Amino acid sequence: IATVKPAPVAPLEITDVTPAEAVETLSEIVITFSDEIEGTFDMMNMTQIYLGSGSNGCSFVVNGTTLTITPFSAITAAGDYALVIPAGLITRKADGSAVSSNKEYTFTVEEALAELTIVSVTPTEAVESLSEVVVTFSDEIEGTFESTAMDQIYLGRTEERCVGEECLARCR
Repeated sequence: IATVKPAPVAPLEITDVTPAEAVETLSEIVITFSDEIEGTFDMMNMTQIYLGSGSNGCSFVVNGTTLTITPFSAITAAGDYALVIPAGLITRKADGSAVSSNKEYTFTVEEALAELTIVSVTPTEAVESLSEVVVTFSDEIEGTFESTAMDQIYLGRTEERCVGEECLARCR
């Protein structure tokens, strides 16, 4: 009688973590695993998943292959935050095998950029002829202004104001 060995099962692995880029607010972390998972997130185990010094606790939701971690208060203070998941805490639903080593991820929260505003426009007084208008913004700006982009900026008599393609047609 021949014995059939079951095919080896690949280890349970983390396949994706979001956010992957720096964010202004860290309000949710989604971790995707290679197979359906389960975990017990009671008061004892919840303290085993640690999210840096900006968090006052988190909630955890397991749904199929994803674990969603939501801080009780969104993290907005700029800095790097470490998420540590201890080995053995998350298991494969089908066979109970666990993530075999501690997993640590770093998330970066960047300072939110202030809204760009117009600080001044010159000239501010009536002039006999207008050869230049200077607009000063609250922060440095950059851009390329070609004829295809100029439909977004209009300089003309108030009663002749136009928008979009209508402006381009007048300029051609």
